[in-house]
Amino acid sequence: MRTCPACRTAQPSRLGDPLCPACTDAARQTVPHPLWPFDSPLMRRVLAEVNVPAVVAVFRAATGLPQSDLAAMVGWSRAALGLYEHGQRGAVFDIRVLLGFADAVAMPREALLPLVLGDTDAAPHIESAASEIGTDVDRRSFGGLAAGAALAVMLPEAAVPSRATASHVKYLQASLNNLWAQDGTVGSGALLRPALRQWQLARRMLMQSSYSMRLALARLCSRSSKPE
Repeated sequence: MRTCPACRTAQPSRLGDPLCPACTDAARQTVPHPLWPFDSPLMRRVLAEVNVPAVVAVFRAATGLPQSDLAAMVGWSRAALGLYEHGQRGAVFDIRVLLGFADAVAMPREALLPLVLGDTDAAPHIESAASEIGTDVDRRSFGGLAAGAALAVMLPEAAVPSRATASHVKYLQASLNNLWAQDGTVGSGALLRPALRQWQLARRMLMQSSYSMRLALARLCSRSSKPE
């Protein structure tokens, strides 16, 4: 079994797991002011260490996505993704490949600053989007989306795929689950910016990406079957 690409000492507990159990737990932790839903101390550390293959593995561990879904999102083959995760394919060290990966998974470019500066604290300290523009937002009254639309236009737009697939829906669901889990740790104010960014991404995918009617109906049925 291969060594965990993040700590380089322990081993994943199961074949196909991207990280060892301890690093998997660390990948799902958050920072006080996250830039995006999967902004963790471990992600910042592997970036600062220029451990580029581990970036892919840490992201997959944080989202819980299988290799097939992440490969489909990024446009790699499943075999290539496995090689990238364990540093056995050198192209992942090409900055263009890394930026393409970041764009495909909606990782903001500013989240890559630890890689550029070699410092885990290099990521900019950004307050919530509401505080940036002096807007008081109550999350209980946020459901109308008018405030969300006003705030989201202040954020840089994330790249959207030309075609949305079930893999993208799983990614958005993983983002939502992660934000809910972090709410009790860092508070909703600190999560407003990454939450709005994901809302903006989902909205633009709905408006700009093509997708099958089968996928739309499947997600609608999935939502209607869940208790309120």
